[in-house]
Amino acid sequence: GGRPGSPVKPPAPAPPLPLPADKFSALLAKADALIALKRLTTPKGGNAYQLLMAANVLRPSHPEVAKRLGKIAGMYLGWARARLRAGDLHRARAYLEKARRITPEDPAIRELREAVEGAERKRREKERK
Repeated sequence: GGRPGSPVKPPAPAPPLPLPADKFSALLAKADALIALKRLTTPKGGNAYQLLMAANVLRPSHPEVAKRLGKIAGMYLGWARARLRAGDLHRARAYLEKARRITPEDPAIRELREAVEGAERKRREKERK
């Protein structure tokens, strides 16, 4: 508006829409918080793994996603080792399976699986005696 014949002032530009990188960073930050809370792959709808998969859709094969997936798998492997040392082979296998779903090519998974299977064989042999 204004006086007749005066130039019309254009409206202020709309704020920019959030860029995928902003959403990507937010997903990584939320995943980090959930990793700290040990909400790695559960509960459904509120875990770090699901957020990382959403981030991976925005930025496929991004090293920051891979780094966090490796951290999750590493936590599961650590828990599997602890359960193996404690003789809780069932829980060791469960943690091992969770790690395998996240980083199936990790050689540490195969090595730990062999250790669990060896412990299971020893336990069965002991039970037969």
